[in-house]
Amino acid sequence: MANASQCLEEGAGQWPPRPPGPYSEAQRLALEELVAGGPEALR
Repeated sequence: MANASQCLEEGAGQWPPRPPGPYSEAQRLALEELVAGGPEALR
């Protein structure tokens, strides 16, 4: 387990955290379809 000073050193420059990219329902649905379809869905 890291002590507090190690955590502060490792996390330097990471605050505030970057917000996640924009959410895309269309991309999520496409990925879900690819995963559900297996390798054949990629063809």
